[in-house]
Amino acid sequence: MRQQFTQKERDTESGLDYFGARYYANIQGRLTGTDPGPLTPADPQNFNRYSYVLNNPLKFIDPTGERLVLLGEDADYILSELERATGYKLKRDAKTGEVTIDSNSDRESKGTSKSLADKLKEVIGLKDKKGNDVTIDIHVVKDQDSDGSPVFVDRFASRSVDANDFREIGKSAPELSAALLGHVLEEYSQAATTFLEMAGIGKTQQLASHNQAVTFESQVLSDFTGTQEQNRRDIQLQGHVAFFYTSVQYDIYLKTGAENTITNVTKKQKATRAP
Repeated sequence: MRQQFTQKERDTESGLDYFGARYYANIQGRLTGTDPGPLTPADPQNFNRYSYVLNNPLKFIDPTGERLVLLGEDADYILSELERATGYKLKRDAKTGEVTIDSNSDRESKGTSKSLADKLKEVIGLKDKKGNDVTIDIHVVKDQDSDGSPVFVDRFASRSVDANDFREIGKSAPELSAALLGHVLEEYSQAATTFLEMAGIGKTQQLASHNQAVTFESQVLSDFTGTQEQNRRDIQLQGHVAFFYTSVQYDIYLKTGAENTITNVTKKQKATRAP
């Protein structure tokens, strides 16, 4: 019998029970990682991120381990950006943050990215190698995480995206905003599936996921520019960051004294080669 606690599968090599989003060490009687699902401040049980189903497994189970969730006060803005870039009509549960595609509407193809649309659909129905449901948990913040850490576009460690940055980018370069959203979805989903086994090896998992995401980012941008864009190269300059692709260059200007806050974005066609 490989099905053990709450019918979860036990890995015969490690002795751990697989819970979709994390593992359970039955010998220690505890989960090996924190719950990546949404935090409900009104429920004190949620503050223990190592607990399983509010410490009440006799009443509740966690069949999938994760869900596709957008959390944060500006989550609806990121949702609207995904709608604009993919052409899908999306729905977001106000209580749980779970995102789904409205099955009663057709996707708008004009002025959107099919690559990003396909990726969003894939992430919503994401499965791991064993066929278990996996969902990406994205926290929408403004400039910094709840722990005070700065966020520039996104922060892999906490799976956070900066709504303020996406707003500034979207004003003059909506196609870049879409490409970077594609980067986020690809990076976080790859980290949760393909490169999950690297989770305990420091930055190895992040680097592998990031490299995959840069390629997909350029693919999304190509849908908008009509040119096969090379993988992005970026350099840090005085007061701004430059993103170089094949047909376009973006100069992202940062607030003085706040290197993580975007104040303006300019776009140049036929970009010069990055140094």
